[in-house]
Amino acid sequence: MKKILLILLFVLPLSIIGYSQVDDSDAQMFGSRRPVNLYTSFDFGKITSAVKHDFTVKNETPSEMVILSFDIPDGFGIMLYDKIISANTNGTFAITIDPKYVDIKGDFEKKIIITTEQEDVLGKKRKEIIYTVKGSL
Repeated sequence: MKKILLILLFVLPLSIIGYSQVDDSDAQMFGSRRPVNLYTSFDFGKITSAVKHDFTVKNETPSEMVILSFDIPDGFGIMLYDKIISANTNGTFAITIDPKYVDIKGDFEKKIIITTEQEDVLGKKRKEIIYTVKGSL
């Protein structure tokens, strides 16, 4: 009985610690909203002709990140420069907006969602990174 108790005494805390580890970007923050980082949001202002902005995808992990897909608003264009982002480096993609192809009138705030995949000790992990673009057409 003592041996079983000792085993549980060591195994249980370690399993709880391993289970509770969460990626910082996935952790819930206090309040109902997360702050927006400068590299994940861009305000184009008043758009009268085609505009482009480069965004940075940060990979702050020890494994490579693969960009699987983009979810962008209708009429927006995207150019992916780095599909595979090495460990602890940055990748880049560009968003273009041309008023000829966008059916938005007035102010807008749209989300761009990137789905990534990384492999860690437990296997492959998918994650969504959200970028915000604003402006006025």
